[in-house]
Amino acid sequence: MLGFFLILSTIGYSQTANVDSLIQKLGDNEREVRSAAVEELVKIGKPAVEPLINCLTNENRYVRECAAEALGEIGDKRAVEPLIKSLKDENFYVRWSAAESLGELGDKQAIEPLLACLKDKNQYVCGVANEA
Repeated sequence: MLGFFLILSTIGYSQTANVDSLIQKLGDNEREVRSAAVEELVKIGKPAVEPLINCLTNENRYVRECAAEALGEIGDKRAVEPLIKSLKDENFYVRWSAAESLGELGDKQAIEPLLACLKDKNQYVCGVANEA
């Protein structure tokens, strides 16, 4: 029985280490590396949600943008509030990704913040907010 619990704890550690490794790749300069990391984090799903939410305040805009994208694809409602905050990010790619993800999540709390994005200074953010 002890062996069973040891295996379970090893799996949990392995998954956490994998999430951490993938999150580091979100800041890579190569788009393909970032996209592959997002794809893998989405496959991991719910265990990646909290670490991804923490990434929304990272100093690297690639990390924030990719985290917002992954959270939308995972579809966990815990991401709604943090993504709403990301609608005010200084970088329009992050705002764009947050708006798109909020549209995917379909939570009613995002309606007013998305309507406010229709006045964003970037036309792409406005368009994505309109679709969302």
